[in-house]
Amino acid sequence: MKIKALVVGPIMENCYILYDEQTLEGIVVDPGDEATSILNVINNLKLHIKYIVNTHGHADHIGANKELGLALKAKLAIHADDACMLTDPHLNLSESGYMGRPIISQPADIILHEGDIISFGNCNLKVIHTPG
Repeated sequence: MKIKALVVGPIMENCYILYDEQTLEGIVVDPGDEATSILNVINNLKLHIKYIVNTHGHADHIGANKELGLALKAKLAIHADDACMLTDPHLNLSESGYMGRPIISQPADIILHEGDIISFGNCNLKVIHTPG
């Protein structure tokens, strides 16, 4: 598995692109902002993105969900406890303006729980719920 890290958005959040080098199938983790920059990396690496995964629902981790979801036709996944934050600027803390605009993501396609496996290419990731 290869991991490409990008720093995105006004508060410099870490976004990760994880992919299988053999199949070129991957996932995007926490696309907080700057969808065009994220898409450029994906296109340059010639990746097929299977999932967009949010580690939690704060605005700085979900800001580019909608744009990437439309461009990549990838399914959106988030833990059950944070799914409601995707579509509510009050809950995801974007209504306060620190992201410059309210953030409203598409709802999750996949609700994650402790122990679930996220598979892409020949890679498997295990969900470890770590609230706090």
